This record gives sequence, structure tokens and C-alpha cells, in this order.
Amino acid sequence: MFRIVFAACETPCCVASSQLVGEFERISITLTIAGDGSVYTTDTYTRSLYKMDTVNKIAILYLQSDSLSDSNGITSRGNILYISTSRGFARVNTSNKTITLSNLANFMIAGNDGLYYHDNSLIGIQNVFFPVTIGRYYLDSNGKRITSAVILAADHPSFVIPTTGVVVNDDFYFMANNNIGTYDPDNDKQLNISKIKKSAL
Repeated sequence: MFRIVFAACETPCCVASSQLVGEFERISITLTIAGDGSVYTTDTYTRSLYKMDTVNKIAILYLQSDSLSDSNGITSRGNILYISTSRGFARVNTSNKTITLSNLANFMIAGNDGLYYHDNSLIGIQNVFFPVTIGRYYLDSNGKRITSAVILAADHPSFVIPTTGVVVNDDFYFMANNNIGTYDPDNDKQLNISKIKKSAL
């Protein structure tokens, strides 16, 4: 049985993540580690996929393609990367850099900020369109095509732009409210406490 678990965030989670990224801060803070240990990240604004040089702490352009338009959430299985784009899920084979797109009839696949592989399926946190949803997208036996999808959660009262999470065994933990926009507009280092939202779970 697969469960999803909501977590409330009382400080802006994106700030902590951004600090961890360091020199890579301009790039999307959504990362994945492929089967060979390589680290990849997406750049939403330039249709690009970057590979991290963790020794020299620089991001090296790996791929740039219209198939990666508005790319954000990224996950991996072995040498295969799955990326959420505005055109569906892009499947990138890191052995030869080929990209294939997968969609599902009558189901919009886009805007997944967080994306995670689990048991031959993809778990996506979609926060661009409303209602905000947590979806599960099932892959075929070859992992090349989306065959079906189910909504695990939608428009929950605790949702304030949920972004990222983690799969632990058969549980999916994710940030239900990351408090983006809680900084004082006159001081970007000062939190506006009145805007911090808590969730009773």
C-alpha cells in the first residue's frame, strides 16, 4: 500500500534548499542522482539539462532541447532520467542523450515541481495549475510510456504551493506549504512572520 504524508513547513523551505545548492543557485534546485552517481539538474528558463561537476563545483550543460521546455521536476532510474516539462514527461537516456516524450490522452501532464520514481511509476507534485495535485503516473514495463494516472491528493486545505518530497519505502513525504513569499518586501533577509502559515495535520 502506497501512502502520502503531508509535512507542514514553518520557515521558507526553498531558502534552505537554495543555500545547499551553493554555486548552482541560479539553476533549478531540483536534483537527481543517476545510477552511476552523476548529479543532474534542470534549468526551467533555458530548456536545459545540466550535469554537475561536483569536484570543481560547476554545472556543465548536458542537453538543450525544445523537448525540455519549462523543465523542472527530475528523477532517475538507473541511466534513465524522467523530467517534467510543459510537453509531458521527457525521458532522457544518459547512455546516448536521446529524448522521448510521453503523454496521456485527456490528462494534462505539466508543472510538476517535484518528481520521484517509485515502483515503475512517477510521483509528481503539480503546483502550476489549479487545483494543485499530487499525482501518480504509471509506466509501461519498459519504462518508456505513461499508461495511466491517478490523483493521490488535490486541493487540500494545507496546500500552499507544495513543492518537493521524498519516497521512503511505500510512503511519500512532501512539503504541503513551503511559505514562498514570506519575506518582508523591504528586507529580503527578514521573514514576515504574519505570512507564515501552519498546518494542522
